[in-house]
Amino acid sequence: MKRLLLLGNLLAALPLAGVVTFEVLADRQQVIADAGTDAANLRDALTEHTRQTFSAVDIALRGVAENIDSRAPAAEDTHDMLRLRQEAFSPAFALFLVDNRGQLAATSRTPDPESVDLSSHPFFTAHRDNPNQGLHVAPPRLGEVGHAANRWIMNVSIRLEDDEGRFAGVAAAAISLAYISNFYEALRIGELGVVGLLTSDGRVVSRNPFDESLIGLRQSDITLPIDTLAAGETGIFRGPLAENEAGEWSIAYAQVPNLPLVVYTAISLDERLSHWQRRALLDVAVGLLAILLLVGLTWIFIRRIGERERSAAERIANLNALTQASAGLLDSRSIQDALQRVADLARELAPSHQAIASIVLDDGRKLLRSSLSDKYAAWRDYSALPDGSGIYRLVHATNEPMRLTQEQLEAHPEFRRFGSEGDKHPPLRGWLAVPLAAQDGRNLGSLQLSDRESGEFTDEDQILIQQLANIATAAIQKLRLTQELHEAATQADRLRADAERARRESESILRSIRDGVYAVDRAWRFVFLNRQAERYLDRKAIDLIGQSIWDAFPEAQNTLLYSEYRRAVREGVDVEFNLYYEALGRWFEVRGFPHEHGLTVYFQDITTWVTQEEQLRQAQKMEAVGQLTGGIAHDFNNLLTVILGNAEAVTEMLPKDSESRHLVLLINRAAGQAADLTQRLLAFSRRQALDPKSTDVNQLIRELEPLLRRALGERYSIEPLLDPNAPTAMVDPNQLQNALMNLALNARDAMPDGGSLSVETAEVTIDQEDADTHLLPAPGTYVRIAVGDSGSGMVPEVRARVLEPFFTTKAIGEGTGLGLPMVYGFVRQSNGHITIYSEPGEGTLIKLYIPSVDSQDKALAQSPTRQEIPAGRETILVVEDDAMVREFTALTLKRLGYAVTAVADGLAAEAALKEGARFDLLLSDVILAGSMNGRQVAEAAQAIQPDLPVLFMSGYTEQVITHHGRLDPGARLLQKPFRRAELALKVREAIEDARKAS
Repeated sequence: MKRLLLLGNLLAALPLAGVVTFEVLADRQQVIADAGTDAANLRDALTEHTRQTFSAVDIALRGVAENIDSRAPAAEDTHDMLRLRQEAFSPAFALFLVDNRGQLAATSRTPDPESVDLSSHPFFTAHRDNPNQGLHVAPPRLGEVGHAANRWIMNVSIRLEDDEGRFAGVAAAAISLAYISNFYEALRIGELGVVGLLTSDGRVVSRNPFDESLIGLRQSDITLPIDTLAAGETGIFRGPLAENEAGEWSIAYAQVPNLPLVVYTAISLDERLSHWQRRALLDVAVGLLAILLLVGLTWIFIRRIGERERSAAERIANLNALTQASAGLLDSRSIQDALQRVADLARELAPSHQAIASIVLDDGRKLLRSSLSDKYAAWRDYSALPDGSGIYRLVHATNEPMRLTQEQLEAHPEFRRFGSEGDKHPPLRGWLAVPLAAQDGRNLGSLQLSDRESGEFTDEDQILIQQLANIATAAIQKLRLTQELHEAATQADRLRADAERARRESESILRSIRDGVYAVDRAWRFVFLNRQAERYLDRKAIDLIGQSIWDAFPEAQNTLLYSEYRRAVREGVDVEFNLYYEALGRWFEVRGFPHEHGLTVYFQDITTWVTQEEQLRQAQKMEAVGQLTGGIAHDFNNLLTVILGNAEAVTEMLPKDSESRHLVLLINRAAGQAADLTQRLLAFSRRQALDPKSTDVNQLIRELEPLLRRALGERYSIEPLLDPNAPTAMVDPNQLQNALMNLALNARDAMPDGGSLSVETAEVTIDQEDADTHLLPAPGTYVRIAVGDSGSGMVPEVRARVLEPFFTTKAIGEGTGLGLPMVYGFVRQSNGHITIYSEPGEGTLIKLYIPSVDSQDKALAQSPTRQEIPAGRETILVVEDDAMVREFTALTLKRLGYAVTAVADGLAAEAALKEGARFDLLLSDVILAGSMNGRQVAEAAQAIQPDLPVLFMSGYTEQVITHHGRLDPGARLLQKPFRRAELALKVREAIEDARKAS
């Protein structure tokens, strides 16, 4: 047996050695694989950085090409244009132009450059001799003059052509090589790693570690497949970095998209494996130690196994007897029954002639049961209660076990006194007594055995009887508790009224406590939880009572909860703090109160409050920006009204093929873009005047779909998923179309290589809790419009800020940062809500929640149709405080045939009406200088001429004729800036509507 055990343990050590060996080798393969992964990741980062850098150079140079006259590149304003673009592009030392003869024509560094012949430079000859040459990257070189002196630069250039497509020169940028090298230094490549940038023909552009002796040379000694790279491929391989260098590297390479450049990263496997070697030595040492320990412990165990075998059989037999005999003890019907079973079991476990089990009740009464052989049964009646005298009272007094031999017993004074009155006690072969002790240490009684059938009582007897006493104590305490409950139940009728009143009071108190409440003891074990705490913690009290708080919620040990609870108990101070518990995804307000038994905690779920506070901060930020934008919108729209109107008028007066007419059209287009920008500012600040209507969202999306397909292009698919049961929405249809178009264009930017766009509608019901969480004005039915894309998605840092005005991830000049904020402002102004779901590489899903209207009020929004510019002969009173806008409006109306009276404020308008003049229309600005605004002017005018129709005009109404961003019922508004056709249509519409109403 012992030999087999030793052999088994030695055989068990062999798999352990195999596991250690396998783990060491697997770890080595993982290190090599990780090196390849890191090289590929660094290569991708380097490729993207290079693409962005040189794409920015390309954009800058093409901007230069578009803004110069190729026939005269040395014009006086060329230097200023080059200087401004160079200052906006930090990597460039200079931007310069070279004419078709190779002579320096202009530079951003000086308005009067020296005459320099660059006709032999590679960048010039490349463009001159190759019409199809794209962006050209020349080999790096040391600068010679100015800011670039003694600094590494490289020339990046594009070809210039005249109107007939002939070579007209070169636009070039001198780029700082340090700008690229600084990025390389930030990459984690290890002490021996290499990062590099090559031209497609193998010339070194940049390298880290930097070695100026290699810059510009052909890197013929680097084992990179240049021919493969030139074909536009990418890959990763293992091998030497150079022919004359020892060691092995993981090398990843890639052709930069659309550029004649190659990037590569090389991570030293020798450097990575040096860390693995240290771990491998440690793993082997630990494995050997474990094997030696296993063998040693086995040998010790074998030596002791013989000693255990000698006493195991007897001990197991006794334990089995105790287990089997005491199985029914806990099911005793009464304390007397339990005492009798204990006495009988004691005589079986330690064979003796007498066993007595006795207890003392709380009221002082004693209970006793005995188990006797014939020898003792004939001696006396043990049914009578003892009087407390005798040797067994010592066990009650000391609450400790006592065991005496026959000689010790006969010599003991208490035993001699027991038979002093001639009551001769039978001879005893020993005596054993153990106390029945409660969990709190109180003595409940005793279990005693007398006169062992053979020999003296042994240590094993005492252990077995003590175990029986422990089981008996538990059974007796259970029975006593049951008895107490039974006695209490007999008083139920008498106490029912008081109990019911107490129950109502308790429930009232518990209902009034909205906090979650739990208590822990000094060992951090749960001792109490109320129902609110169960709901907050998403756990049942029955599962937590008795469990340590740190075991039940291990994540809490890494939070403020852990340190504050311990500080409260250690210092005896109350604590109060707010905590975000990530495991439950909730914010809690926590108050802890220490006491002598532990800690009581009151806490509330404040997730909704925190969310609302964050949304309120966002709303306040939008409000602040809105105040700023709204303040300038009025004046700015006035200026744009004049610019647009006069540009339109001048355009009509000039011949169609006139160069001046082309310039005026550019003015008109720029002013229109400025007007769009103003509307975006008003949109995200929620100060645009909306005109909500009952709108069939499905029909609106169907009408918008062709426009979306044209805007996105053939590489993008559009999948409308329209719920036929979607309710009608109360929304401004034109603004909703603008918002959906904005989301589609954003999705296109996130899918540069094409992808799919989905637009889904559905009906959702928002309850009060959701309405409070999202700061919606009211619960109810909403139309949910979900716009999803298959694009690159957003990292959490970007997703958290996309609704901030002017925040954008696009390059300078490529985005305003107003797209999503404009959508957000429009949706919130429409009493709706917006949510954004996005993960890197998983695309983006944006959901708009728009309030619905009753289906009985459904009226499809009609798309405006193109109309001819109407004229008229009526008389119009124009009230406008801006002189230029007033003059433009009056002149335009007169050209349309109307008679016009134009005044600057409300008092002048009131005076004109009081003089008896009768007008067919009042056209008034909303925001006016002086004591009266547009609404007050309209009220005063209609008080004099009640049937006078009113048309307001403004770009920023400042709540004068709108409330919560919506036009007042019956109010007509001409949005500034407006064109002549818009003015004519609105005026004609107002006059005709007034005639129909009369």
